[in-house]
Amino acid sequence: MGFWIWFFPATYLLHILEESFAGERFYNWTGRVIGRRIPVRTFMAMMIAAVFTLQAGGPPWLLPALGTITAANGLGHQAGTLATRSYSPGLFTGLLLWTPLGLAALQLSRPALPAPVWGLGLAAGLIVSGVVVGLAFAVSRKATT
Repeated sequence: MGFWIWFFPATYLLHILEESFAGERFYNWTGRVIGRRIPVRTFMAMMIAAVFTLQAGGPPWLLPALGTITAANGLGHQAGTLATRSYSPGLFTGLLLWTPLGLAALQLSRPALPAPVWGLGLAAGLIVSGVVVGLAFAVSRKATT
């Protein structure tokens, strides 16, 4: 693994800053759009642990998993913006940083890994993305008008 995998936590920090301070803020946007105020929580420690694990020779499926999670989040902001016709805080870093970084990780890891290992990473990334969204809803609060 090269130094470039540190772009995951670095761009995540920028993404969280956009979600926390841009526009009406992601917390308020989700309250208005879906009636639930989903708090912006940092999963920075988990991401840094994943990067250290990769650098230490951890499971190779972790790279496509990170790529899937990152690209899904970036594309999710775009989908939310298009569906509501309003700015989803996190859109710009999602489109300019997270989606390209996630897709690059998927593209770079594909020829380097056997298909079943790469597929496991893809599946793990989709599952983790779904769990994160589910947990976010579980800990969210109903928005008051």
